[in-house]
Amino acid sequence: MVSAIIPSIRKMKPLTAIVNLTAADISLTVVALLDSGSAGNFISGALCRQLQLKTSPSPTIYQINSITGKPLSHSHEWEIPEWAGLQARYEHCSFVPESDPQSLWVFAGAEKSGNRNCVQVLRMSDGLWKTVQVKGSPPTVRTYHTNSACVGDRLFVFSGGDAGAAPVTDPQVHVFDSVTATWTQPESTGKPPAPRHGHVIAAVGTDVYIHGGMSGETFHNDMFLLNTETMKWEKVKAKGEIPPGVAAHSSVSFGKNIFIFGGLTSEGASNSMYKFQCDKQRWTRLKFEGDLPPGRLDHSMCLVPWRVKTAGRETCGADVQHLCFIFGGMDTQGVIFNDCLVTLLT
Repeated sequence: MVSAIIPSIRKMKPLTAIVNLTAADISLTVVALLDSGSAGNFISGALCRQLQLKTSPSPTIYQINSITGKPLSHSHEWEIPEWAGLQARYEHCSFVPESDPQSLWVFAGAEKSGNRNCVQVLRMSDGLWKTVQVKGSPPTVRTYHTNSACVGDRLFVFSGGDAGAAPVTDPQVHVFDSVTATWTQPESTGKPPAPRHGHVIAAVGTDVYIHGGMSGETFHNDMFLLNTETMKWEKVKAKGEIPPGVAAHSSVSFGKNIFIFGGLTSEGASNSMYKFQCDKQRWTRLKFEGDLPPGRLDHSMCLVPWRVKTAGRETCGADVQHLCFIFGGMDTQGVIFNDCLVTLLT
């Protein structure tokens, strides 16, 4: 797993401290960002502060209220839902299938006694985690802290962590169908990526992209594309401002673009954000005003459609904006973050 090699990485110098942001500031700043067209900055009066959320000290599952359908001036609070049955794990992945948007599925990860390869599902209607009795041959146990590539109702799995800094040696693509609860290993053509862990995997349409990751002390900066209709691998000939080799970063897909943030490089924890334009195969490093958040790895990142009340208009369906949330993670000195950052994507 990525955190196992942190002691061998040179520590970064501390960054300038970030100022907390209130809920009222969030509302005003989002409106300012929308009106000025300055999307792509981290939200704050200075364009780079933390989204301060009220937290509970209990180490369990959290959810944020007021994410959709309400003005941003509402309070933003963490709460602990009464969901039982989740098997403890870390460095796992989660996904939401297209035909069952009121469910949350998790796969793989690790606990103190070793790695997992089980699948569990939470359906919001009953609020209970259940272990899925799968059919077919599941992947071997592994850590799989990547962003999930879910095409329709199918989760695509490639590589992952074995022990320490070593990835699993399995070169096979594994596909989990959430409707039939079946694992398959379809044959693929072309040259697949080298085994790795800590990579990101993102779906854009029916294409699955894999970027970065590491094996031993080697950090990858390559990108591969898997056409899920033909099951053909292709190495992407990327152009532009190509990110350095990085692992334990995060990604979101938005339209025909993939955004990545943070991760671990040979220089330490990163706080850079890049955009990859799939149709142009071009990387761009995004530039922000003010100080950036502290560099981090093993954080989570998601895209949230948010209805925004703009000046002079009531909240309506036409005013949906897409906010990119980044939560938690850690740095190379062992500091674990519980902050939540947000930026507007266009």
